[in-house]
Amino acid sequence: MLGTEELMHAPLLLAAHLADLLDEHGGTVAFSSTTRSPVLALDAEDYAIRTRLVFPSHDDPADDGTGGPADGTTATSTTATSTPATSTPVASTPVDGTAGSGDGAGDRFAYNVAPGADPRRRFTDVVVVVDSAGDTPALHAPGGLAASVAAHTDRVHLVVLPSYRPAAGAPHPQETSP
Repeated sequence: MLGTEELMHAPLLLAAHLADLLDEHGGTVAFSSTTRSPVLALDAEDYAIRTRLVFPSHDDPADDGTGGPADGTTATSTTATSTPATSTPVASTPVDGTAGSGDGAGDRFAYNVAPGADPRRRFTDVVVVVDSAGDTPALHAPGGLAASVAAHTDRVHLVVLPSYRPAAGAPHPQETSP
């Protein structure tokens, strides 16, 4: 289960439920989230960050929350294609955070999704969870998050959660009387 940046709670709940369902069949579920933070990946058994995918930002922090698929769907599933993932050498991304810091344009990272040197670490399926504001053409573009993940797994399942942002000045639910 791969959440996207700060969207972690809903994907974590989905991962826990999926783990419960797969447990009786011997399946396992791992959880991670994409990030703006570049770190060194070292494919060594005693190192926590073994592999790294690099892809361009696909969300627009200025989006008003009305984004999403043009057909109005909220969840889709796609089969992985042979689209090659973009790969950026570790040395090309500054470790001071400048390439991936702040919202908006810039590189994003997913760690430990690719199997690295050990094919036994390959995931058969990866569920990528985004909100509708993050379901943009850049997400699906060659070299984007979906293609980068697809290059390292058998199937990518995209779950798009609806974005909700109250209108400016709208009362908070706790501020209204029952």
